[in-house]
Amino acid sequence: MRTIAAGILAGLIATAMLSIVIVLKSAFGIVPELSMIATLSEASARVLGTPRNLMVGWIEHLLIGTVLWGTVFAVAAPAWRFGQVLRGIIFAILAWLLMMVFLLPLAGLGIFGTALGFVPVVTALVLHLIYGAVLGYYFGRLMSPTRVVRHEETETLPDSRSDPSEEAHRRRPLHQR
Repeated sequence: MRTIAAGILAGLIATAMLSIVIVLKSAFGIVPELSMIATLSEASARVLGTPRNLMVGWIEHLLIGTVLWGTVFAVAAPAWRFGQVLRGIIFAILAWLLMMVFLLPLAGLGIFGTALGFVPVVTALVLHLIYGAVLGYYFGRLMSPTRVVRHEETETLPDSRSDPSEEAHRRRPLHQR
């Protein structure tokens, strides 16, 4: 359960980061023909009959990035023998492939976004790579948090950089003795 909770929290952080990048991309007019939020809204409107509304797209984006991908990553990624960030990047490439093969055709944009062209497809890959790197990093941090050491758990040792006759000291946790 701890693993899935870490995956969902890492998914939330990664989705928040990706959302900021999406908003900035839109605000600066970078690759305006790619709107992942509008694509989600359009696909769900065609398949589920939901309204074509950007709010629906944002809710789907949040749920998919946080709950769905966070949970799937938490279950699948620990078995992979790579570093955490690389696990997230590989996972993001797989998610991007699913988007290219399933979501874009559902939104009427063709497999691999043939209706969009090359630049939006590569931009979507870059956005997924950002998501994956953040997802992997924070999942790794959440699964192996830094241990907080109280003052009482440390010992005083002489500082090796100074003269031994001085009263300079440094601290080392007891669990590292």
